[in-house]
Amino acid sequence: MPQAILIAGNAERFAETIDGLRRYLEMSGVGKKRIRDLRSAYLSEDILEARLTMAASERTSAPLLVAFCGHGSLHGWAFDDVRVFYYARLAEALAPGRRPITVVNDCCHAMAMAEAFEKRGLSKSRFSIIAAAEADETTRGGLVPNVIDNWSQCKPNRYGPELRWGVRN
Repeated sequence: MPQAILIAGNAERFAETIDGLRRYLEMSGVGKKRIRDLRSAYLSEDILEARLTMAASERTSAPLLVAFCGHGSLHGWAFDDVRVFYYARLAEALAPGRRPITVVNDCCHAMAMAEAFEKRGLSKSRFSIIAAAEADETTRGGLVPNVIDNWSQCKPNRYGPELRWGVRN
């Protein structure tokens, strides 16, 4: 059964976006118990790393969705003005196990994540990244709501940079 870890940044608009994604996943048949909704304001980097590692390590072939909506930098998810969850740490946390993992990164500099995944040697056959912006770009956000709207209307998603990391032709 699919599983999701949804992480909201430190602003109300990010929490609203993640709430919308959670509702969409529930309507799509992902059980409430399979969705972890985390708020960066109340989240330590160590707890996030542990939850991600535990989910990635599950002995299952069911896909894992990790979605972040918040502020980003070239180095990671900016939880606030002080705390950053570095992409290298994210790559380490997701490395264990064999289950397929998709990361939706709705933040500025979102594709900077790909460099950390490549340095860690994460397989493009196991990992996919959907990013709201290139590594050198900022974004006004809106990737996750756009994807939800298009999925619910059975439309293709054409927003931001194309999925370039993890594409299987």
